[in-house]
Amino acid sequence: MIGHASSGTGSRRTQVAAVGLACVVSSTGNAACPPALQGSGDGTYYDADGSGNCSYPADPSDEMIAAINAPQWEGSAHCGECLDVTGPLGSVRVRVVDQCPECQSGDLDLHPAAFARIANIIDGRVPISWKRVDCPVTGNTITRVHEGSNSYYVSLTPDHHRHGIVAMSLQVGTTWQPMPRQDYNAFVLDDGNSHDPPIQVRLEATTGETIEQTIQSLGVNAAFDSGQQFPACVDDLIFANGFDPAG
Repeated sequence: MIGHASSGTGSRRTQVAAVGLACVVSSTGNAACPPALQGSGDGTYYDADGSGNCSYPADPSDEMIAAINAPQWEGSAHCGECLDVTGPLGSVRVRVVDQCPECQSGDLDLHPAAFARIANIIDGRVPISWKRVDCPVTGNTITRVHEGSNSYYVSLTPDHHRHGIVAMSLQVGTTWQPMPRQDYNAFVLDDGNSHDPPIQVRLEATTGETIEQTIQSLGVNAAFDSGQQFPACVDDLIFANGFDPAG
């Protein structure tokens, strides 16, 4: 059993506010799939509750979760992504919510219930392989206001997204100002200017699709429903859209 450092932000409950000003920028009903991400190594389990280095709130009912190894952490780049994990007894789909500092490249540390889907708990450590997949989400993306946020320090964490998030930006006048990603999965704008809410932000997924939404306040633990979700990806988008090379 492997323990993990927690960001200390995951144990609070939040209420999600619906926001009407949102749109997905997409030319089709599907998106091209992101580059392949996969690995193989050891699978273990730990006392996961949904909180951790990805800054998500704890949710004891969410058991299909995992911590990704430190070499593939990549500054929280894979937080919220889903992985299909295969072990000696079967497969399970989990969502990345934390980092496993002690794990080697290819390793994953799972919730005990998720581990039990692929191996006998008594084994403790087993060989696994895994690959990135769409998350089987229902409902819309959510953007959470990170602790310490204010008009001069805007810190936001996206959640409940079908694909990984590669970028977030904030609209300033007619331009979009990039919000650098932090190692604890918050996107921060700290440019010395005041950004009083409501503010407009844009999420970009690993598929290249974007969602824009309004953040109505920067109150502690506020969370806002975008009203939209990223479309499912298709491996060969050309053929999925009906292109016939023989025609």
